[in-house]
Amino acid sequence: MSSITEIISHGEIGAKNAGRNVVIIDVFRAVPTAIAILEQKPSVYYMTSDENNVRSSKPDFVRIGKPFMGSNVHYDAPNSPTRVSEFDLHGQNIIHRTAGCGSCLDGLLDAKNVLLCSISNIQATRYFMDKHGGKWDIIAAGHQGNKPVEEDNLCARALVSEDSIRHIKTNMHRLKNSESLLRFSVESDEYPLSDVNICLSTEQLPTVIFAIKTGNLWKLEVHDK
Repeated sequence: MSSITEIISHGEIGAKNAGRNVVIIDVFRAVPTAIAILEQKPSVYYMTSDENNVRSSKPDFVRIGKPFMGSNVHYDAPNSPTRVSEFDLHGQNIIHRTAGCGSCLDGLLDAKNVLLCSISNIQATRYFMDKHGGKWDIIAAGHQGNKPVEEDNLCARALVSEDSIRHIKTNMHRLKNSESLLRFSVESDEYPLSDVNICLSTEQLPTVIFAIKTGNLWKLEVHDK
């Protein structure tokens, strides 16, 4: 059985203090977007927080994310599971910039096994952790990797609970006043309201996401059970 750290750390600062086995949680919306991308089986998929990596990516890469404030870097789709699902990404090369999850990845100093988790893959993630064993650090990414948010905290607490899904369903009402929800609307291209249902769905997927350091990027892969 794994020995999961009861103390939940936050953002990039928490990542810098993490050990060898790490789970990074980002509910709105990096991990659900990553799941939507990986389900389409891209050729290669990288995540980063540094827009310079996007700027220098090869012309054949599909760029996912949001321009840094004042930036003129072009992106093909926002950090949205709804929007990336509208693209045919099978066999494509993907680079995904996200300030929250990406900055936590970039902040890791000594990690060997890094998993990305959200609500829809929480059971698969926990199962892998228990099977692997050892001590695991839980990082709730938060807004842009520096401001804690309730949805990531809820998911983190659920991950270390005895019954993850029951914990989420019992405490989902806590998110009704979350500032994160104020961004979404039916009319928004960047924050479509359908993302909320995707990100908060408790229907489970068997997706265990590994993040592997590759140069100054993080390569995301689905763990082959």
